[in-house]
Amino acid sequence: MIKRLSSTAILAAMLMAGAAQADQHGDKDEAPMKSGDAMESARTENSDIRTENTLFVFLAIDENDDGRISKGEWASWQGRGMNRTVRLEDHDLDSDGDMEFSEYLMAVRAG
Repeated sequence: MIKRLSSTAILAAMLMAGAAQADQHGDKDEAPMKSGDAMESARTENSDIRTENTLFVFLAIDENDDGRISKGEWASWQGRGMNRTVRLEDHDLDSDGDMEFSEYLMAVRAG
């Protein structure tokens, strides 16, 4: 329950930050955005969306809501028709037997 609340708080903060950025884009008094600035802004927004989506998937895999993906939860998720099997041990960077969100995020970004 606490993990869900903290994850929800993180997600809410990310969404509020995105909404604040969207509001700023609508100001007519601002100088026009340079193409490099626009590309960087788009890159940042895409990164935020990917992190948000990754958090949603992590929460779906973490069936018991303890903030970690166990070997059993990982095996259950891998058994849902995915083409390749990725070993949890390959991404358990601290070798504690489960995968925290930071480890999962690095695994997703590594592709």
